[in-house]
Amino acid sequence: MLELLPWHQKQWDQLLKARNHSRLHHALLLDGPEGTGPGQFADCLAYRMLCESQIGVDVACGECRSCVLLSAGNHPDLLRVGPEEESRQIKVDAARDLIDYFQLSSHCGGLKVAIVSPAEGMNWNAANTLLKVLEEPPGDALILLVSQQPARLPTTIRSRCQRISFPPVYDLTALDWLSKRLKEGHELGDLLMMTRGEPLRVVAMLENDTLTLRYEILRDLKKKSDPIRLAEKWQSLDIQEVFSCLVMYFSRMSRLKSCRVSSTGDEKGIAAELQELAKGLDLSQILSCYDLASRNYSLATGTFNLSKQGLLEDFIIYWQNLTVGTRGQVM
Repeated sequence: MLELLPWHQKQWDQLLKARNHSRLHHALLLDGPEGTGPGQFADCLAYRMLCESQIGVDVACGECRSCVLLSAGNHPDLLRVGPEEESRQIKVDAARDLIDYFQLSSHCGGLKVAIVSPAEGMNWNAANTLLKVLEEPPGDALILLVSQQPARLPTTIRSRCQRISFPPVYDLTALDWLSKRLKEGHELGDLLMMTRGEPLRVVAMLENDTLTLRYEILRDLKKKSDPIRLAEKWQSLDIQEVFSCLVMYFSRMSRLKSCRVSSTGDEKGIAAELQELAKGLDLSQILSCYDLASRNYSLATGTFNLSKQGLLEDFIIYWQNLTVGTRGQVM
């Protein structure tokens, strides 16, 4: 069965209490960075809502007929709505399928659940079609919208959902959870800072060896490289990881510049290199790099098929122009 992440307990208790008192909203907007687990929370909640165990039990039992169907991935009362293959958009046909799905009676006599993820991937027509269900929901409907960028959703959608947020986590619940899953030798607090408070990203980063990738990007920032060739190199990597890493580095540099944050363990070397990069730049220049990296990250991961090469070149040229002359050469 799916694991309820420990830093989700407050949100979980809130919704279970509402459900036990028949006050659960028909549409929930679960928003937060992917690495904090809003998608996993949606799955856990769907499992619990469809589980046949008695009200008052905290999590799905894993043994009833519904739980067996869910584990097999073919429960008739759970619909997943997402982009088509090789597309970032959720199109209107998928939203129409959702309407048709809710017009049918529940196979198991309880709730019918739909998970829309990523909700911000809905195009204009799909969002307007979904709005019809949100305005006049069937009595047995539970719609879970999972979003990393809720601001991109139309106001009409957001206003008809109960918002449940999953912010970055840096506390002991995340550290304890990570310590049970990772080998010794890693400074977990530093890795959480490195991933901006996303514990699931820490695990993925170490499993996929993207920690090495992050060091490589840092080395590239220090070199005077041809922008086109460097952009080609970065584009061949995980572009989401590249921009996420750039955003994290410049966020970290701004804190080092303004607050002189100290670091320990694995990140001590990174902090020293970031401090070196920040020499000769003032805080406003570092923040301008952060803003550009954040903007291009949103564009690169958005629903529009913009040139990733162009977005990378745009950032690299800006960075190199900014740093030329701070020491007579690009740092």
